[in-house]
Amino acid sequence: ENTPLDDSTETETGAMDINEDNAEDLSHAAFRKTNKQPTRSQGRAKKRPLGKIARKSTSTAAIRAIFTQNCCKNNCLKKFTYKEAASCRKAFWIDRNVSQAREYIMEAFGQGDYTEEGVYHTKFNLCGKSMCHKAWMKLNGITELRYYRNLRQYKRGQFWNPDYRQTNIRACTRHAEGWMEEFTADYGRKMEDSGEIVLLPFWTSFEVYESYKFDSEEWNFKPLSKTKFWKLWNANYSHVKIPEGWW
Repeated sequence: ENTPLDDSTETETGAMDINEDNAEDLSHAAFRKTNKQPTRSQGRAKKRPLGKIARKSTSTAAIRAIFTQNCCKNNCLKKFTYKEAASCRKAFWIDRNVSQAREYIMEAFGQGDYTEEGVYHTKFNLCGKSMCHKAWMKLNGITELRYYRNLRQYKRGQFWNPDYRQTNIRACTRHAEGWMEEFTADYGRKMEDSGEIVLLPFWTSFEVYESYKFDSEEWNFKPLSKTKFWKLWNANYSHVKIPEGWW
């Protein structure tokens, strides 16, 4: 059972024990530790700066929200405590950089198997406990868009070189076009009367571009600037609309 946890304590090594009653969000405590400039004697490279998405995903409110919905008929999330959920979020959003997070997702897909009919089934395990894909997504803080895009690419055998960054403008534009096609398919609703595709109401112009930028960085594509991205939108996707009042 998910019983209330005691106040956080410091171990002999100085590591903080994660629990729901921490005075500060997990993100704030961990950000200070991971972003501190190391000394030369430590011989470690400075970790990447952590942004708005990571802070939001590791906040107390976000971790509590994991347990507010059922994931499947078995409700796999009941197997986990708040402390375990917080550790999963920290491992994905703070301890890994973008390329490591993607490798983690692909390795998780590699644990699945195919039936004799060639149907692929995922298998996920965290903290020594098996779970459904929705519980795995919630515990890691992975969106459906990110999950299914990576799953499609895994099934196609599309693996990308983390040491190569694509900067060619034509290749980056093609990537942006492919991203828009998948994005509108996942988050758009086609209007039968007009043929327009209207995005779900929680998407603003800012959030759309930030999501595109994040995914481009994840795949080692240099993202188009905001100006070029909106020019591409107006030229090729003028039928895709953001709900009035959300632009």
